[in-house]
This record gives sequence, C-alpha cells and structure tokens, in this order.
Amino acid sequence: PVELTINIQFEKVDITKILLTYYNGIGNIGTVAITPAEIALLHSYDDNTLRRKLASCIINVPTNEIEREMKKPHGVFEISDMELKIKVNGNMGYLCMPFKTGQEIKSGSVSVDVFYQLLRPFFHFSNCAVVFITAKSCSQNLLNEIKRANEKYSFAIEVIENEQLAKLLKLNGQLT
Repeated sequence: PVELTINIQFEKVDITKILLTYYNGIGNIGTVAITPAEIALLHSYDDNTLRRKLASCIINVPTNEIEREMKKPHGVFEISDMELKIKVNGNMGYLCMPFKTGQEIKSGSVSVDVFYQLLRPFFHFSNCAVVFITAKSCSQNLLNEIKRANEKYSFAIEVIENEQLAKLLKLNGQLT
C-alpha cells in the first residue's frame, strides 16, 4: 500500500473585510431588531426569492454580474449558487455563496451534510471566499467543521444565518 499525503493550504483571507466590502450594512446588523414574524417570513422564501433579496444587499460588484448569477439555473454542474468576481487579497477571486432556504431545511438547523457544498469552491478556484447564506441556523456539527476548515487549511468560510440574515435583509429593505 502507498500512503499519499496531500497538504491543502490556502493563503489567509480576511473574511470580515470581505463581508464589510460586499454586503451593504452588515457591520450595522447589531442595531436591527427582528420579530418572530420576520423570521417566519424569512423561512417562507423559496430559493429564487432569497437569492433575489440577498442580491439586493450586494455592493461593489457590477449589477449585470449579480443579476446573471442570481438567475442562473441550479444543477450538479454548479460550483455554488452564486459566484461573484471580487478582489481577494488584492487579486481577482470569487465570492461563492451556497444558499439554503427555510423551505429546504425541514429540521430546526442545517445539518453537517451540506459541508461539501461549502468546500466545493476551493477545489475549483485557487482564490476564493465562501459565505454560506442560510435562512436557518447551522448545527453545531456544521459550525465545528467550518471552524476546523478555516483554522487547519486557511479556507475562508463565513456564515450569514437565520437572524443575521433577517437583519441584513431588513436593513436593506428586503425583508418584505
């Protein structure tokens, strides 16, 4: 038997800077109050609605690119639900956004089973950041895997989930 060791290590990315640069108002979501009715509304959105509403919160990316990515079809061939060209560490890269709606996630939280969707962009792009957009909260197992990937391999993965997502949408006039 032959043992292969593959060392996957990416350049560290300041994901907080990416959030502040490309998500309008995300630094101010702590000032926004959310009601249970607004969370229920967020959970009712289908994939197309959530993509459209989140796309309205994206800044510093050409609108034609946002619109194309927002409307592209789903399938096994996709890298992520949306991939936007951005600057990552000063070079051209991609902001990849997998989405999970409240309609898709029937349980109370997002299972670790979706983790492969967060890793997929790193196998396609050498310079990218992943922001997981989910209407429901991530399970602790999923959050642990994200932390491990970020720390051990320098993957740039962040999550905008549940109340944070509702607040971002509300701040941008999209929680309607």
